[in-house]
Amino acid sequence: MMDPRVVKLGIEVGGDIKFYEGLSIRAKGVKFTSPNQGQCTITILNLNSETREYLMRVANPFNTSNERKSVILEVGRESTGTSVLYVGDIFRVYPTEKPDIGLELKCITGNFNKGKLVSRSGQELSTLSSIASGVATDNGLGLSFEVPDRNIANYTFTGSANAQIVKLAELSDSDVYVDNSILYVKPAGKPKTGATVRVLNKLTGMIGVPKGTENGVKVSMLFDSVSQIGSLLSLTSEINPVLDGDYSIYKLEFDITSREGPFYLHAEANRI
Repeated sequence: MMDPRVVKLGIEVGGDIKFYEGLSIRAKGVKFTSPNQGQCTITILNLNSETREYLMRVANPFNTSNERKSVILEVGRESTGTSVLYVGDIFRVYPTEKPDIGLELKCITGNFNKGKLVSRSGQELSTLSSIASGVATDNGLGLSFEVPDRNIANYTFTGSANAQIVKLAELSDSDVYVDNSILYVKPAGKPKTGATVRVLNKLTGMIGVPKGTENGVKVSMLFDSVSQIGSLLSLTSEINPVLDGDYSIYKLEFDITSREGPFYLHAEANRI
């Protein structure tokens, strides 16, 4: 018998966070190793009326409050505990259709920082790492800087904190992306430093047959905490052995339910 699932949803408003567990929760989303903002739709049922009304009020598009509304989605199994799968800002909240009583949360990674204006002006020469550090600070993120440092002449930026991530990607010619409150700057097409290897075959959770793509491979699997964007995938396929080898995941879709139903990851990865 398979280990029971655990899906925990943390909802944070203005610095106060509350976790919900044991409810019917479904989360579908996607993350990238690029400045493209990750997205997630979370449906949570059986919330009490007070919580439903509060969330619909604070995430209303006509609410001019500058409080940040965000989610932390943790997923795992009872024997191993949970890990963070997704962190993002609540963009919209909708009531579910009857007879269900719940909410649908539309979330976008870094959406709050699209409304945060910043102005940066460097010295005649600034290091790439110091610029990346400033971008992380402006976006309220930690930093993982994994590329060779170099000097950048006359760096300036005025615009949204989130848009500065796009400029950093252009400057560094690297994979620049946000995942779980960390800004990553890593060599393009390669796994992030210290990434645990996800060994994937028909006995370790692979679903169906992997398909070759222009960049590498597309494959589906049961959820596990090791498979992340920027992590290393070691694939073995009996039906399509030409795809055997090591890959770096650059796109990761997830479809997770707390009860019966999907508990899947869909990865697209570059061959290393």
